[in-house]
Amino acid sequence: MKRIIVNSRDFTSLNTLQSDLEDTKRISRNYHMELEQIKYREIDSDLIARDSEMEKVIRMVMRVAPVKSSVLIQGEAGVGQECHCTPPA
Repeated sequence: MKRIIVNSRDFTSLNTLQSDLEDTKRISRNYHMELEQIKYREIDSDLIARDSEMEKVIRMVMRVAPVKSSVLIQGEAGVGQECHCTPPA
C-alpha cells in the first residue's frame, strides 16, 4: 500500500500581504525622508552641519532658544560657539 500526501495551499493571501508590506515599507521610507528634510529646513540657514553630533547640538540649541535663560556653550576655540549666541540686550 502506497500513501500519497497532497498539500494544497492558496498563496493569494500571502502574496497580498507581501505586497502590502512592501507598500508600507515604501511609504515609511518616504515619510522618513520627508522628516529629515523638515529637520534640515528648521536648522538656521547660516549653519551648515552634516555631522550627526553637530546636528544634535543644533537641535538642542533650537530647543533651548525660546527659553529666557543663560546657557553656557563650551568648546574648542574657533568651532563656532558664537554662531549660536545672542548677546544680552
